[in-house]
Amino acid sequence: MQSNDCLSSLGLTSDKLIERMYLFLPQLASAILIFIFFYLLAKIFNRVFKAALKKCSKKRALIDFLLSVSKTCFIVVGSTSALGTLGFNISAIVASLGLSGLALGLACKDVIANMISGILLLLYQTFDIEDKVEIKGVEGIVLAIDLRYTTVINERKELCYIPNSTLLTSNIRVIEKKQ
Repeated sequence: MQSNDCLSSLGLTSDKLIERMYLFLPQLASAILIFIFFYLLAKIFNRVFKAALKKCSKKRALIDFLLSVSKTCFIVVGSTSALGTLGFNISAIVASLGLSGLALGLACKDVIANMISGILLLLYQTFDIEDKVEIKGVEGIVLAIDLRYTTVINERKELCYIPNSTLLTSNIRVIEKKQ
C-alpha cells in the first residue's frame, strides 16, 4: 500500500512505472555495451602497446605508467559516452572533471613533480639499476627507479628513498656503471 501511495504522490501508477522502465532498458543496455566496448578496447590497446614498448624500452616502470594512463583514458571516455547515452548532461560532467583536475593538480603538486621527474629519469637514463651513485651526500647502489622516488642502498645496508624531483635538480655522480 505504501509503495502505491509513494508512486501516486509522484504522479505515477505502477503501469506507468513499468512502461518507463521498458523505455529505459534499451538505453541502459546501450550504455552497458558502450562501456564494455571501451573497456575491451583498452585491454586490446594495452596488449598491443605493451608488446611494442617491450621491443623499444626495457624500463618497466615507464611502460607500466604509460599503460595505466592509456587504460584510464579509455575508461574515462567510455564512461562519459555511456553516461551520455543514459541522458546525463555530459558538458557539466566534463566541466566538473576539469575543475576537479585543477584542484587535484594543485593539491598534489609535489607528487606530480616527482612522477614527471621519474619519467624524465627513465627516458634520459642518467643511471640505471645496480649502478653505484652519489646523490645529495647519499652514496650507494641503485635498487629501483620508480615514478615517485629512487631507492638506493648504502654501505650500512640502509634503504634511502630519494624523491625524483630532487634527483632532477641535484648533481648526480655515477661512481660505477653496471655493465
